[in-house]
Amino acid sequence: MAHEDLVSLEWPDLDWSSEKVAASLDTAHAAVVARGKGARSWYLGNHKGKGRASKALRGISSICIGIAAVFPALSVANPSFHVATWGYVPLALAGGFYGADRVFGFSDAWMRYMVTAMRLGARLELADVQWEARRAARGTTPTPEAVQADLEHLRGLAEDLSDLVTAETEQWAKQIGVAMTALQAAAEAAKGR
Repeated sequence: MAHEDLVSLEWPDLDWSSEKVAASLDTAHAAVVARGKGARSWYLGNHKGKGRASKALRGISSICIGIAAVFPALSVANPSFHVATWGYVPLALAGGFYGADRVFGFSDAWMRYMVTAMRLGARLELADVQWEARRAARGTTPTPEAVQADLEHLRGLAEDLSDLVTAETEQWAKQIGVAMTALQAAAEAAKGR
């Protein structure tokens, strides 16, 4: 699932006959956990490109700043060199590379993806421990009340996992809106000159 879009949970066919209730609960748990693991894999798979682009743009920007600092230093070291103003060219390039990262959101996306993947992973680890505790408490023949409690627990887990993905998506939408507003304001300011 690492290279596919996030998809909805496909609920498995479950058999609620008395001899298969425990197995059906475990199957339901596995389906919810698989959805969470798929989402985590998606974030871990997609963060790499964002991270590379972010590091490249910010690295080039840093190099340009370093180069920009050399020109005034050369002019100070040897007054016959009149190259101090040439430092503005790499400085402008540095701003352009940094701005490209901000506009396209590579750094922000990389950080959002990593945080969401970590949160999904932590929630899945907790879910595994909670599920094993529930299994141990209910035994091999769960009562109808235990079945309902386990299904409610799974509903809560599925909701928690979905909320984590939704929160990241909302952050993304907000950042896109902010970037587009800033880009539009910059375009209007340039047009007014």
